[in-house]
Amino acid sequence: MQIRTVPNGPLATNSYILTTDDGAYLIDAPSPSSALIQEIEALGLPLLGIWLTHGHFDHVMALSGLKEKWPEAEIAIATADAGLLDKQVCNSYAAAFGLAPADQMPGPDRLVSDRDMTPFGFTVISTPGHTPGSICLYSSADRILFTGDTLFESGVGRTDLGGNWHDLMVSLKKLDSLVAEDDVRIFPGHGGFSTMGRERTSNPYLRHLG
Repeated sequence: MQIRTVPNGPLATNSYILTTDDGAYLIDAPSPSSALIQEIEALGLPLLGIWLTHGHFDHVMALSGLKEKWPEAEIAIATADAGLLDKQVCNSYAAAFGLAPADQMPGPDRLVSDRDMTPFGFTVISTPGHTPGSICLYSSADRILFTGDTLFESGVGRTDLGGNWHDLMVSLKKLDSLVAEDDVRIFPGHGGFSTMGRERTSNPYLRHLG
């Protein structure tokens, strides 16, 4: 499996393309879809699925274009965030940030829960806080953790867009417990990469847990 990082959109949201023998999977879908389509087409692989770490507008507004290109690509999101894949909801958030509205917003094809497995071998970890349905995706074998907007390099996600601070702190404690190895690489929804060990040392929110 290979991972290609594509920062995309006006909020520089990280999208990740994972390649397997069968095809490609996308983690998060920030607009414009054209940039993601170009990257995936260059691989010469079909897009098999789109896994969303949460439903905020800056992670989902490329869904329509991607589904138009690859209708069979499965959109997966946690049940608690499925309502965010609504055109009116998405566009209300986008308007607040001065972004153009989405013409369409496809709904989910698959609703996921804590400890579900992805087709590409990652475990779903439910981490509510940034949104009610935020998830992380973890591979203990590959030492990789996709954290969405739950955990950043030296920071955590905001909770004023439908989130809950207490839930976020509980989720950080859960990650700290489940992802014990310090060498696990963190791929966040915004910003640079890190490791669990580095965050345990330098991230004030994880340090607070100790």
